[in-house]
Amino acid sequence: MANDNGSQGLDQWTAEVTSHLPSLSKPQAIVLALWSFGMVMTKACGLTTIAAFLARLLGQHENSVRQRLREWY
Repeated sequence: MANDNGSQGLDQWTAEVTSHLPSLSKPQAIVLALWSFGMVMTKACGLTTIAAFLARLLGQHENSVRQRLREWY
């Protein structure tokens, strides 16, 4: 992953989401964690902003991250 400190925070946040919302499937919990972590870190709620942030953090293509987020909501 591109940013070890950021991805470590994302891993911790994903664990929190999973533990507090056990009724969600694993894919649902992961995307909710991505979305909420992105909102907190960017202080924004726009899909473009969050997708760009997460793509850079995860070392993935922005369009792939955007599609994953869009499919969730």
